[in-house]
Amino acid sequence: EIALPNDSVNVIIVSHVLEHVDNDVRALKELYRILAPGGRLLIQVPLSGKSATIEDKLNDPETRLATYGKTDHARLFGDDLVNRIADAGFSVTIHRAHDDPYAGRFSSMALDLPEDSNMLYDNESTTFECRKTG
Repeated sequence: EIALPNDSVNVIIVSHVLEHVDNDVRALKELYRILAPGGRLLIQVPLSGKSATIEDKLNDPETRLATYGKTDHARLFGDDLVNRIADAGFSVTIHRAHDDPYAGRFSSMALDLPEDSNMLYDNESTTFECRKTG
């Protein structure tokens, strides 16, 4: 639980956090609670490029590394992340760096993984812009 009142924050940036928390669904609902109507939540997480999130409860650091790409991650998100966000109450707009009109800016910030990367992630520069309507 976040120690802030309901509808009290206008902008929240959650960059590479949700893959670390034990219960991302609960975290999203809590972020919705504190976000003011009309407010924005910006989310970035490592994405697998697969349809479904992988979130087996793995206790061994080596297994987590092999499955999620890091020893301290609790999951590796798939395309279904947008549904998790929407289920928490948000409207969602997805900004993919390669499809976005600002692609040149994303590239200059070197947010995407190099083509020769052996990381498990598809990319790191997709941004989920979430709004609380109401």
